[in-house]
Amino acid sequence: MTSQHYRDPHLDQLHNLHQGHVSVHDYIAIFKDLTHRNEVREHPSETVTRFAWSLRPKIKRVMITGPYDLRHY
Repeated sequence: MTSQHYRDPHLDQLHNLHQGHVSVHDYIAIFKDLTHRNEVREHPSETVTRFAWSLRPKIKRVMITGPYDLRHY
């Protein structure tokens, strides 16, 4: 198999990550784990954008419009 056809399952998970029905707390843990496993090296603003756009729509709106307290989501 050539490297062109090889896909890292953790990288696929990160690119396809969405919060779904997990809590924000659990989603943060999953997001951190996948960014660490994939050794993501990007500007912090890109990481925040990646994180925010993967949240559930209601939570994303709260986060983007701020101020926010996501502890109850």
